[in-house]
Amino acid sequence: MIRDQTRLGEIEDIAGCRSVLPSLDVVERVHERLLEQAGKLELVRVRDYNELPHPGGYRALHLWCRRDSFKVEIQLRTTRQQDWAEEVEQWDEALGLDLKHERGA
Repeated sequence: MIRDQTRLGEIEDIAGCRSVLPSLDVVERVHERLLEQAGKLELVRVRDYNELPHPGGYRALHLWCRRDSFKVEIQLRTTRQQDWAEEVEQWDEALGLDLKHERGA
C-alpha cells in the first residue's frame, strides 16, 4: 500500500451529506434556505449539474461549504436523479465498466 500524503484540510469532502428530494423545485428551495440560514456554514463553491449537466448525464446540485475550518460537501438531488446514479453504478459493476466517470471501455 502507498500512503496518501494528502492533508486533511485539502480534502474536498471530509464530511458530506446527500439529500434526495421529490423535485427540482424542492432542491432549489432547500438550496435557498441553506444560503439564508447557514449560520456557521460558509459557502465555498457551488456546482450545479442541473444547469450544466455532466457530459455523462449526471445531474445534481453540489455545495462545498466550510464549517469550523473543515470542508463539507452537500449534495441535493431528486429521486429520479438518485435512481439514475444508482442504475449507472449497477451497470458499471455488472459490466466491469466505469460509465460513472465516462470510461465505458
